[in-house]
Amino acid sequence: MKVVYMSNTGFTEQYARFLASTLGCEALELKDALSSLRKKSEIIYFGWINGGKIMGLKKAIRNFNPICICSVGISMPSDEYVVSLREDNKINLPLFYLQGGFDYSRLKGTSRIKMNIARSLLKKTIEKKENPDESEKFLLDVMENGGNFVDRNKIKSIADWYYSRYMI
Repeated sequence: MKVVYMSNTGFTEQYARFLASTLGCEALELKDALSSLRKKSEIIYFGWINGGKIMGLKKAIRNFNPICICSVGISMPSDEYVVSLREDNKINLPLFYLQGGFDYSRLKGTSRIKMNIARSLLKKTIEKKENPDESEKFLLDVMENGGNFVDRNKIKSIADWYYSRYMI
């Protein structure tokens, strides 16, 4: 088993490496896995979320056999969010969501521009509402001030799931 990941600012990579360490296997960046793993190898895939899409997922599915998908974003975890990720990414595999973090200084190119636009739109949306919800206010705060919510303990549910199915 290998853990394969695509990370933009490092938070997804942290979680992928935590899980690989816990499972006693190797973590590989997607671009490296494409050249070093056999086609259709079983993997656990980690991808960062951009506008509701799990980055690198299509390529990972085309080239490998993911046994589960682990997504990492800045939104607060909720069952509703996982359902929307599942629908938006057409996932019929086990799906896990982990709250990662946001560091504007690590963004490059168009990601920086997109985040500026998203932050402005969210700010305007919140200002127009009489009672903005807590998740919107939290998200705006993270977009404006950054935040790191990575916690090694959050991979426990993924490791437990893996052990219950593959270590019998």
